Amino acid sequence: MISILIKNKESSELSDILFHNTSKIKEGVIAYKDIKYKVEWNPNGDCSKYDYCFWYNDAYKLAKNNIDIVNLYPNITSEDNVLSFHGEHYPPHLNEFNSLGSGYIPNTLKNKFLLTQTLFAWNKYGGIRLWKEYEKIHHNLNHEYKLGLFVSRMTLFRKNLIKELSNIEEVFINQYIVNEKVQGKVDGVTQYNFYKETDIDFLNFEKCNPDITSYPFRLDFFFRVIPKSKSVILIETDESKTNPSSYKFLTEKTYGLILARIPFIPTNIFICDVLNNIGFEPHPFQEDIKRIDNNPKKIKKFIKEYLLNEEYNHSIIQEWSDKSQEHLLKKLYTDNSLLENLELFKLNTKLI
Repeated sequence: MISILIKNKESSELSDILFHNTSKIKEGVIAYKDIKYKVEWNPNGDCSKYDYCFWYNDAYKLAKNNIDIVNLYPNITSEDNVLSFHGEHYPPHLNEFNSLGSGYIPNTLKNKFLLTQTLFAWNKYGGIRLWKEYEKIHHNLNHEYKLGLFVSRMTLFRKNLIKELSNIEEVFINQYIVNEKVQGKVDGVTQYNFYKETDIDFLNFEKCNPDITSYPFRLDFFFRVIPKSKSVILIETDESKTNPSSYKFLTEKTYGLILARIPFIPTNIFICDVLNNIGFEPHPFQEDIKRIDNNPKKIKKFIKEYLLNEEYNHSIIQEWSDKSQEHLLKKLYTDNSLLENLELFKLNTKLI
């Protein structure tokens, strides 16, 4: 029997993320594809007594609250495997550990990417299941625009891209923000959405069911934003060539579109690279995306060319989107990436 130590307090929510698609044999023992695993939850456990040892760290939460990992978890050492499934906002000092999960670093951690754990974590914190629920609605709509660009956090690249695309009639551009005081409306957007609290109960989204209004997708995103567009111009979190993140990762922006079978055109080649790396077929316009990579003017030129034969081009990426969803759902319904790839995480631990 394979033994695993989780250096966290036992949590049903965390267990669902780590050990999905397994069956419980008895207390502390699970089975996955006819292999049994003894799992112990103990923040002070001795890794040397187990076959495998992990510590789960919600890097997003820690960074957001500016929490020092070392002081918060004094029993964690630089030898520990840290499971962090959210790419966003990795604290710099997390690099001291063997960080595994959604962080994607070419040629170093690429084989340690845990697809299904990342998706289950995104579903818990980001509700990406909503995209799958929206799928049938989207494909039965008469969309007003051929392509849509959806922008929340504003950057120089995104402002320049909005400027370049704003005069193309077939492109819908939505600026969706939570705090209007921090960033106001950017010139060139077609539609401006911001999350507004109001004293009128019927207009206040805070009064809605929190399960469908929580971050990152508010209720009106699936009613007033994404239904406008037949396909999507996809921008991801890491988009800077001058100051690239040490972690390259995909977020709910990409996974949501795949779950809903909504065709998309990435603006950054790293999106294609990561998808290829985790088993997806190459995007139909991958060579074009490599050529236009992160250049607003080149992106505009490509979009105009795409629109000249939009019906045919859309059919090509729709077929790719259908296959991509099938690949993703098969993984979600049957696999457990952590248990599939345990051998990759074996350090100098001692077998029981």
